[in-house]
Parts: sequence; structure tokens; C-alpha cells
Amino acid sequence: MTGLGPETPDEETLIRPRVSPKEKSPTETSPTETSPTETTDAADSSIDADTVIRVPPPTAPTRHAQTPPAQPPHAQTPPAQTPPAPATAPPALVEPAEPVAPPIEEVLYPLTPPRERVFAYGFRVNNGRAVSLESPVLIGRAPTPPRIPTGERPVLARVESPNKEVSGTHLELRQHGALVIATDLRSTNGTTVTPPGRGTQKLRQGESVVVQPGTVIDIGDSNVVEILPLQSRESD
Repeated sequence: MTGLGPETPDEETLIRPRVSPKEKSPTETSPTETSPTETTDAADSSIDADTVIRVPPPTAPTRHAQTPPAQPPHAQTPPAQTPPAPATAPPALVEPAEPVAPPIEEVLYPLTPPRERVFAYGFRVNNGRAVSLESPVLIGRAPTPPRIPTGERPVLARVESPNKEVSGTHLELRQHGALVIATDLRSTNGTTVTPPGRGTQKLRQGESVVVQPGTVIDIGDSNVVEILPLQSRESD
């Protein structure tokens, strides 16, 4: 039979020729002498004598291995890389805390600015006490400040004049930078100026002149004013 694999000798079909009733041996029992049961057995025997079919043992059908369907090519995905383990920092060294010193009390002393040096000429009357020309000076028998103030307040210097040759406000001395200026204040008897090593000069009423240290100024009644050199001192 096809489809069940290759045939083997055990699986052959043997066909034997039919034997007719006439060819039977005369010694065989006649039909009249046989019972119905025997007739049935004889018929079965005739069938067995005619054809013998050997049926092979049942076998499982041969299955052919199925080829798996071809898979479409896929882009190969690179294997995932395992990230490196994070670097472990070494344990921090804990140093023992240093002992805290007690706070130091600080005292702040204000800075005292240095005093400025004041440079000024001076004068003196009749060889008396020296007076600085840091401010204007009015000299006279009874000096008074001007009715209309002009700048710094002047220093008033009073002198004796028995004969009244010295006017009430006779002379003004003022330092202007590095110079000393002498001005006649419209005196009655006038003013004379004698620089060192030079002759005497008479000032007219209201006239001004630059004088230098060592100059002598005569205002009357033997009152003489001397100009002193430049001096310095610390400011107040």
C-alpha cells in the first residue's frame, strides 16, 4: 500500500487459487451429511483457503519535519552595555575640632588726624608781645571793625596816644598768601614805612604797600610797628 512507507516481506498479500467443489476429495463428507454449523465453517474455510491477507501492525504516519518560515532580517541591536559602577569616594577623614579660644575684646580707638601746620607772619608794637597775622589786624587809638563786614573778623590792637597823633583806626595789616600788606586807613597824621636797608616812605591816606619782615612802620606818638618773619605752629 502506498503512503505507509516501504513494503516488507511480512506485509505482502498472498493470493491463493480457488479450489472448486469438484476438485474436492471424494472422501470428504457430502453436503447431506453435514450440519448447518459445519456448512458455515466450511464456507469460512473456503474463504480462508482462497485469500489470506496479512494486515501489518498499525504504525504512526510519518511526519516530515517542518521547516520554520524564514524570518525577515532585522537590524541587529547591539547588546546593552552595563554602565560601570560609580566610583566610590573614599571616606572623608573627620579631624577633631580644635578648641575655640575665647573671644578677644577689641577696643577701637578713633584715628586722630594730624594737626595742620599754620604758617603766618607776625608783628609787635613797641617791642611788645608778638601777634600772628593769621587774621587781619586793625591798629589805632580806639580801633573799631568796619560797619560792613568784609571776610574774616579782624583783630583789634589798641595803642596809647597822649597827643592824639594816632587816629582811632589808623593802620591795617593783612597777610595775603606769602605777602604782608600795610594799608593807611585815612589817618589824620599819616603813616611812614621804613623797609630794612632802605629809606623811609610816607603813605598817603588810603594807600597800601607790601612790606617784608624787618620793616618798621611809624604811626605817631612814638608808636612803632615791626613786621616779624614767617612762623609756623600747629592749628587748634
